[in-house]
Order: sequence, then structure tokens, then C-alpha cells
Amino acid sequence: MATLIAEGSRQHRPDCAEVELGTTTAVFFYVGPFAYPATIFGFLFSAGLEAENQIDGSATPFDSGGLVKHFGWPAKTTESPKTFFDRHELPLPRHRVYLQFSLDHLFADPKDYLEPTDVELLANPIGLSGGDAIRRRTHEVRIPGTVKLRSPQLLAVFAPRNRVATQPHIRELFSWCRTNNVDRRTFDSPKEDTFDGLRSACLDYLYQRYT
Repeated sequence: MATLIAEGSRQHRPDCAEVELGTTTAVFFYVGPFAYPATIFGFLFSAGLEAENQIDGSATPFDSGGLVKHFGWPAKTTESPKTFFDRHELPLPRHRVYLQFSLDHLFADPKDYLEPTDVELLANPIGLSGGDAIRRRTHEVRIPGTVKLRSPQLLAVFAPRNRVATQPHIRELFSWCRTNNVDRRTFDSPKEDTFDGLRSACLDYLYQRYT
């Protein structure tokens, strides 16, 4: 965000979550399928990206932006979102120890992490409530500075089929992916680029690749 504001392509919003939490210099990732609904393109990176940025990067076992306007927690009336955020920040890639614990003990089925419902967890050690279940339970990784898109850690690119057909820069990216053995996935988006198609395509890809 800080870079986009400096370049004039985004306006400064002093009330936004990134400003309140001090994360304006970070690039954000979800550990799992795509979870931010205002999205129509997706870029899936390998876990090696965390190892490359373990000195400066960090993670939380939830979407940090939800703390400011959407999530609740037991001490919210006396604890600021920033304080809660700082208390739960985890190092890279060690946050995956907690993720493994979550998969083993908090979910009836580990697949519930990938496709969460509003059914209560077996336990809720963090105490978050409200918002949507996906972002409340999905680990978020933050890497400061910039992350190269055309990277050896890029595993797959996802785009609506109609955008690939009509936008030359998307076709050029897919061509680069083909040359560099990066997987390409297209999906139909009948409801004008809804997020559902992107998330479904990513889930299908993850199940095919890792199960």
C-alpha cells in the first residue's frame, strides 16, 4: 500500500486497517485457497517464499484486516486491534507449527480449514468471532517490501477465461508461465467475474496437486 500511495495509484486512507495495524509496507498472502472476496485473479506461491523472507516476514492465524471492523474477541472493549494483532503475530515459517496444531485439534476434518463453515471449532484458543469464517480462520502471511510476481516460487496463476481471451497482458503472462513451467488455470465466470469461480478453481487445483 505504501508504494501504491507513493506512486499515486492509490489514495491514503488514515482509517484503513493497514494504517491502524502498521502493515502498509507489507505484501499479503493467505496460506491456503484465495480468501479475499474482491478478487478475480489469483497467484499461488510455494511455501519456499516464506523461507526466503523469514527474517522480516510474519504471520497471524487470521486475516489481520478483519480486526478493525469485522472481528470480535473477548477483550475487544479494553484491547485495541493493534494490541491484539501484536500479541498474535508469529514468525515465518514457524507459524506453520500452530497451523499443524490447528489442523490436528481444532477442526473435525483438516479439510474444514480449506472450506470452513460457520460451525464452531472444536476449540477456539484465540477467541475470534464475527466476520466470515474463511478469513477468521485462514493464516495470513505478510512480507515487507515487494515480491516479484515472475518468481521461481510462483506455482500457478488463475484467471477468468474471458479475461485471458480479451486482455493481451494476461495472455502474455500465461505465455511466460508456459515457458517457465508455472501452472495456468482458467475458470468460467458467468456472474461477471465473481470470486466464487476463482476460489473453486484454486481448491480444485490444491486437491489435484496434493491429494
